[in-house]
Amino acid sequence: MIKKVIMAMTAAALLLAGCAKQGSFRIEGSLNGGADSTLYLYRASNGIWFPVDSAKVKSDGSFAIKADSPEYPDIYRLALGTQYVDIPIDSLETVTFTGAVADFATGYTLAGSAAAEAVMNIDRECRKLTSPISPEAKAYKQKLMPELLKEPQSIVAYYAINKFIGREPLFDVTDRQERGVVCAVANAFKALRPDDPRTAMLEQMALGLQRQYRTVANPDTIVASQIDLIDITLPDRTGKQRSLAQEAAKGKVTVLCFTAYSLDNSAPYNQHLAKVYNALKERGVEIFQVGLDDDVAAWKLAAEPLPWITVYDENGVQSKNLMRYNVGAIPALFVIDRHGVLQERVDDPDLLQATIAKYL
Repeated sequence: MIKKVIMAMTAAALLLAGCAKQGSFRIEGSLNGGADSTLYLYRASNGIWFPVDSAKVKSDGSFAIKADSPEYPDIYRLALGTQYVDIPIDSLETVTFTGAVADFATGYTLAGSAAAEAVMNIDRECRKLTSPISPEAKAYKQKLMPELLKEPQSIVAYYAINKFIGREPLFDVTDRQERGVVCAVANAFKALRPDDPRTAMLEQMALGLQRQYRTVANPDTIVASQIDLIDITLPDRTGKQRSLAQEAAKGKVTVLCFTAYSLDNSAPYNQHLAKVYNALKERGVEIFQVGLDDDVAAWKLAAEPLPWITVYDENGVQSKNLMRYNVGAIPALFVIDRHGVLQERVDDPDLLQATIAKYL
């Protein structure tokens, strides 16, 4: 029977790589008043924009540009002289541009791609703003943030957190909520797009925020940062692989619990969790419970009636997940906020409900 586990903290490092996918994407459309002008398509590398293709606009205003698809979703620029329009490209898609020479960079319409339309709408709204901390900007971001957190690993979310209003970033990192969105995007890329070339940059961005805004109340508090949330992907009782990072990216407050149903106090412990879960689930709370039992059949039987996510770690007390989360004894509880940011370790289960409530 499991009583106590003593482990040490570990860390992981990421490498990134990239090359072009097979296939191509297409940007086509019409440019009113643009007959015989040339449109250029640009892509960035290490902060420098370079041309990848061009197209001459026909006498009727139509044009088409075809280029190799990127391995990872990327931002391209369609440019007319010094004016440009940012267009996200995933892979094998066709994006339609409709615009005019007179207001090329402001009066255009993009269609054919949900991501392209989302980026277009972000740019439209941001053109109305004079400052990222103005009341209008704050109101807009309150609408935008929930949309970004639905898919924080998306190229749209990446684009939004790197958007500028003049010389100031759209997202104000001195604001805790907005900083949380930036960290949530970084966390999602780290967990779900580890090989994306942007992930290392996002990781460094989040590390910088951690160092700048770190406040430790006591040695048992885990600082909110995307680096602290390490993904755990394990099978649930049906055999389906469940990811902690994916669940934490859904916009709910997530409770990570390490336990073993063979513990003497397991039944009353889970009864207490059920009381907290039932009280708060309608407000957006999920429990991700990792079972460390030796007997998988007994674990499945005990996990069957539980209403939250239960996964099984076949490595038991030798699990690297315990080591990564610096778990010295089980049961152990951690609270992850709505932005996927690991906030606190809760040593006293009686304080769990009050702790979760702080992040709702």
